[in-house]
Amino acid sequence: MNAQVMQMLQQAVGLHQSGRLREAGQLYDAVLKQNPKQADALHLKGVIHMSTGDFPTAEKLMQKALKQDKRNPAIWGNMGATYLGQKKYIQARDAYINALTLNPQYAEGLQGKGIAQYMMGDVSDAKISFVQAIAIKDALPQSYYHLGLLYKDEHDFSSAEKNLIKALSLTPQDTDIKLACGVLKMQMEHVGEAVQIFKELYEVGVKTVPLYVNYARALMLAGDLNGAKEMIHAGHAEHPNHSRILSLYTLLDKTPPESKVFKSLEALYPHTEKKSADRKRVCFGLARGLEHGKQFSESMPYWIEGNAIKRADTPYDAERMQSFIQSMKDMFTPELSLI
Repeated sequence: MNAQVMQMLQQAVGLHQSGRLREAGQLYDAVLKQNPKQADALHLKGVIHMSTGDFPTAEKLMQKALKQDKRNPAIWGNMGATYLGQKKYIQARDAYINALTLNPQYAEGLQGKGIAQYMMGDVSDAKISFVQAIAIKDALPQSYYHLGLLYKDEHDFSSAEKNLIKALSLTPQDTDIKLACGVLKMQMEHVGEAVQIFKELYEVGVKTVPLYVNYARALMLAGDLNGAKEMIHAGHAEHPNHSRILSLYTLLDKTPPESKVFKSLEALYPHTEKKSADRKRVCFGLARGLEHGKQFSESMPYWIEGNAIKRADTPYDAERMQSFIQSMKDMFTPELSLI
């Protein structure tokens, strides 16, 4: 590398590190005009595209960089990140494995591998990756966050809470972690605390599907059915065609076959994958809507399909079922009605 190119690259890296991405990108382009195969410029220009959410362009630049330098674990690691951004989880895992082969102490690589494994459903391997990452570098909020989710799914609520609190201490403004804390509180039957967390998120402008759905569910569990109905109405206005919103809407309000909600569910049904969670939710929503319209026989095929998906996906747990039945008895007194 000649002295001029080296100087431009150093300037570009300095601008990049200070957050002046447009100027850094211009200098990376200038370097690549002098030497189109310069691996660092290709790699770091890819990082800029990745930071703006342009993962396909970032992937192409990383591939070009790797053709020039296959021994740089950082390039493999950022290649993994571009794959994660595109939900290419197998490719992401493999890229992180390549990075870790070159540098076994690469904590962010272990974390990235764990996220890919988690998204692929490789729960035990994901847990190992996150624990190994934290052992090398403590300040990895995403490792603690995903460990919290894993423990929550296993109903080890104490371990889940410990990890989510640690994740939140590292990134106090992360709304995904706060939302997970709220869901955990709901699962622990600390409904008032869950409502407060969701309320705070809503008031700062979070308008995601998980927030609307979980806030409405928490209000419902707290006995505030009017509040739950208002929340799912707001969610429907923001996300009119999402299966989670539509399905919960049918539980909280009347949605007969002539309603917009029912029509939306009908339109979604043929586009949902068989035996998927989306298909299950749409089936239950359609079944409720038909019952709202007194079309009980027409609702049965949807109840049957939805329950078949649910049974296949949920192993029977007698203790949880007893707890659920008791909570329903406590909530649905004769004085209350959802309809």
